[in-house]
Amino acid sequence: TKNHEYNGRLIPAKCTPEQARSFFEDENYLPPKLVTVEPASRCNLRCVMCPTHEYPKPIRYLDLDCFKRVVDEAVGFQETFVFQGTGEPFLNPKLPEMLKYARRNGVKNIHISSNGNLIGDSQIEVLLDPETAPDFIQFSIDGHTPELYESIRRGGKFNKVQSALKKLFEERNNRGSVRPEITI
Repeated sequence: TKNHEYNGRLIPAKCTPEQARSFFEDENYLPPKLVTVEPASRCNLRCVMCPTHEYPKPIRYLDLDCFKRVVDEAVGFQETFVFQGTGEPFLNPKLPEMLKYARRNGVKNIHISSNGNLIGDSQIEVLLDPETAPDFIQFSIDGHTPELYESIRRGGKFNKVQSALKKLFEERNNRGSVRPEITI
């Protein structure tokens, strides 16, 4: 099917005029351009500024089938797709499969937000493999010394993250890759 016009606006083919009108019972509604998923409900750190550890909840991982339904529904209109939330995305063992599914099915502008403490060789490979590489990865680093960083990112290891990020940069450069764009 083709995109169509609704109230003077271009609507992606997967979103019918009836869906557009009914979502908020607003005839001017357009589907969201930004889609965010939470791969894991918990984090491996206890950062001082984050309240998630104050409200214990069982760790849950976003189910791969549920993720696929989100992608299938959103791919027609999304412009940015973000993996983040109250948890650390790399805790979810299905994250590589999710990234591969998203890439293969036309998801644009894939972003991951991570604390970087779980980045090792296998995660670096996921981040650099053309089938799974996100477009952007943002690492949350608070503090430029081990003491400051570890006082804020409780449970985190400054030297481990620093080494992992250096290796990620080096490996990306060695491969001549431009993806992912890395921000800290």
